[in-house]
Amino acid sequence: MIRSIVSAIILAALFATLEACATSGSPLPPIVSQQNATLTAHRFIHAPVAHPESLLNAWTTRFSPPVRSFVASPNATGQLIYGCDLVRAACFWFVKGRNKLAGMIGNLNQPEGIGVNPVNGDLYVAETGASDIKVFAPNSTTPIGDFPDPGQFPGDVAVDSAGNFYVANISTTSDGPGSVTVYDSSGKILRTLSDPSTWHGVSVSIDEHKLLSFCFLKTDQTGECDVFPGARGHGTKVASASGSIGGSSFDIAEHLVVIDDSSIQLLTFNGSTLCGTATFQGNGSPVWLALDRANHLVYTGDAINAIIEAYPFVDCVSGTLHPAMVYDDGIGESDIMSVAVTPGAKP
Repeated sequence: MIRSIVSAIILAALFATLEACATSGSPLPPIVSQQNATLTAHRFIHAPVAHPESLLNAWTTRFSPPVRSFVASPNATGQLIYGCDLVRAACFWFVKGRNKLAGMIGNLNQPEGIGVNPVNGDLYVAETGASDIKVFAPNSTTPIGDFPDPGQFPGDVAVDSAGNFYVANISTTSDGPGSVTVYDSSGKILRTLSDPSTWHGVSVSIDEHKLLSFCFLKTDQTGECDVFPGARGHGTKVASASGSIGGSSFDIAEHLVVIDDSSIQLLTFNGSTLCGTATFQGNGSPVWLALDRANHLVYTGDAINAIIEAYPFVDCVSGTLHPAMVYDDGIGESDIMSVAVTPGAKP
């Protein structure tokens, strides 16, 4: 209860500041220490985040200098576990089963959500601060695509098997409500999806039947997820949370799996019916989630402890979840905002 109240207060305060800055044209006041403001200010000016309640502590106490891009093993094979670090403006990855940093993509502009092409494993990064989506080949630091998301602050991205991609926008750059931008595989914008009760968009997912889920914070600061059949038309509410809502994904049973960030729980919905409630062990703050192709593991990005954790997963899982493996080598002080796995749940 206390966490929910504090989260709501911080959400209101931060976005009120964003609105005031957008109106006045002035940058956000620095919330990092003065000696670090020069290096980090450009990454946070006017760009909101999907989960400010988990980031406020990181912004006021953590700082890491810009990182260099590298690939530890150019010939690495197997499943890759990706994460993105908002504080260091970088994305990184591990080879499944090995807690050793395999590579880093540096010099990004406030990277938040990420998605993976389920066919070729390409990584799509929502760069909130740049209002664009960058694409990287697996195990590579070289961008192979850069698609603008005009007038939007992108916060998450999902990719289907045809290469079409779907971007959850936190808000417009003029502080309008969040939405989903639908792109074809060439990067052409096809349409925009929205819900009238949206305040800020959080996450997006897509299944193999083109059923799209959009999770967002409402104006009353509670969470909701809508589904859009065929990734078009009007959405239907299928999931809700009492506070901040986090990452989402469809599992192989076509059930929507969502993180309730306010209660630190994993919720599974069969249609609009809650069929599983699981609690994450520990005092961390899992924000994003990703399912592996077999749905045997769910990966979470922990924004407080700066780790990626892999938990055993079954459909409609309930009870307490204990991590089967932790990935944290070489990450250091950071704020992990997202996680993805190749190949992930097949849309």
